[in-house]
Amino acid sequence: MNISRENIREISFNLYQPSAPRVQPPIVSGIIALDQIFDISCMQYHMNVIYRDGCLCISMFNKETTCSYFMLYTLATNKIIKLPQFNHPRVPEEFDFDMLRAVSTKPTSPDCVFLVLYISNYHKWSIGIYRRGDTDWSITEFEGDSDGIIPFLDDGVFIGGVFYFLCTDERLGSYDISSEELKQDSFAATIDYRDIHKFFGLDEELILAYCDVKARKFFITSYDWSQKVWVPLKSLGDQYLFFSSHSVYVDAINYYGVSANKIYIRKHRICYVYSLDNGELLECTSGLRNWDGLDYNSECSVWVEPPHLLPK
Repeated sequence: MNISRENIREISFNLYQPSAPRVQPPIVSGIIALDQIFDISCMQYHMNVIYRDGCLCISMFNKETTCSYFMLYTLATNKIIKLPQFNHPRVPEEFDFDMLRAVSTKPTSPDCVFLVLYISNYHKWSIGIYRRGDTDWSITEFEGDSDGIIPFLDDGVFIGGVFYFLCTDERLGSYDISSEELKQDSFAATIDYRDIHKFFGLDEELILAYCDVKARKFFITSYDWSQKVWVPLKSLGDQYLFFSSHSVYVDAINYYGVSANKIYIRKHRICYVYSLDNGELLECTSGLRNWDGLDYNSECSVWVEPPHLLPK
């Protein structure tokens, strides 16, 4: 699915069948009229998108970067859910405006917890928590590490009541939503953080996907909690991984009929196919079969379930 914001007033999206030729129109199209939901006169053009279980979680800053606006859009039902705005200290431009945003489970679930983490400066963190049914965000401010350690990815993982995120200087950050405790633990520096592609959860484990640029290999690793080191993932079992810049799609039914223990990455109109066993690039093509319709120069793209399998 391609998502774009061609003007300040609306967000458009198109859902394509990956095996369809370029000339085939999208199977689902839609427009989200932002000017009917927010006061767009005070909003920035930039947006952040998280996809989870049939739902787009979209956030945008105000022009002063002192407030964030949030909404949920369910693809199967076209339902829009507006969350309370979150007022926070100003986020400087050097932090790219994109700090951590994460959800604990299906966003439309009544027990879903939303987390945002903003860095005001290298020594001050603002964490906001929102639970469905709350009238406002709860905010906690922390003094950051004296060495200026900050999150460097906007990916977060929720396991067992704790949000996890990666930080600079080989640190694994965590925030316990019950105790409101923020921690940073060091792990063995076996991976250059500049090579990291995605951080996500799979089967209640922390997973790190990274690309060895020099060797032209792509690796999937899981976190060894006892040794505090990332180790190669041996098998995906009956699951298949599809990556884009904004999402990780875990296919448990092999809807597309792909081969086991291979990794599929969509980037710049190309589908790269890697071996899970040795990280070797197996195929570099315009599509897994004929996926020319996958990228239409949109602002971002995400893998989603086939339309009839989208969660409602």
